[in-house]
Amino acid sequence: MANSTTGYSSLSTAYIQGNPLSVEDAEIADTNEFLSALLNSDRIISIGAYLFKINFTTGKVFVLPVTYKSQINDLKLEKTSNPNIHVFYTDNDVLELIEAGILGSTSPGTPAPSCSQNGAPRIIEEHSEYNPAVWGTDYRQANKVVYQKAEIYFSLQTKIKTQHKIAGTWFSYKSSLGIDYYCKYQPKCKSDGEASDVIYDTYNNSFSKRPYERSRQAAKYIFTVRFFGLDFWSTVYDIRYGY
Repeated sequence: MANSTTGYSSLSTAYIQGNPLSVEDAEIADTNEFLSALLNSDRIISIGAYLFKINFTTGKVFVLPVTYKSQINDLKLEKTSNPNIHVFYTDNDVLELIEAGILGSTSPGTPAPSCSQNGAPRIIEEHSEYNPAVWGTDYRQANKVVYQKAEIYFSLQTKIKTQHKIAGTWFSYKSSLGIDYYCKYQPKCKSDGEASDVIYDTYNNSFSKRPYERSRQAAKYIFTVRFFGLDFWSTVYDIRYGY
């Protein structure tokens, strides 16, 4: 069970409250409600016997055994001079490496002992689409499809937001929303999986789906999506790697 460390608000709360965030932190908070609710505002999470700090900008994970939780300030500061803090990288299978007893700092791309297959890269496709014949250009869908790599958590994520522009600024606007998706994926050193569906949210300003979310990276994926909002279907969004 993963729980956010006590005494701090979540990354999601920091985003909602408009606190300054890096571009990478804001993307996680905007597209992944699950992970950003578990991470605290210092990007720290407790999983089992370890505390993890994720730096989405540098692609590093700093790990401190909970035995040394009194040194959490060193973890916040990413103080690698502390011998109890270990460093992992974006392409590491962090949880599997730790489970295998590998706690020394690693190099980018270090595989888990049980799997030498490489992980897929992050790919994102995002656009804003309009239906000027019905809504004009002051209403839009903001659509996003992404393979998200968060060091200890990997997901295929899609999200639609409907918005209305007032005095040059975009605001949330409620609409009937839909997501029509097909997904094929192969987790590293595992068998292929598939998922597809057409799902709806009756009346909201955003709607998302994560058909793949695991602590193990994907080695291959196809993710094809259409979005419905403001009474029209979007163009087809397609991200893929390896197939």
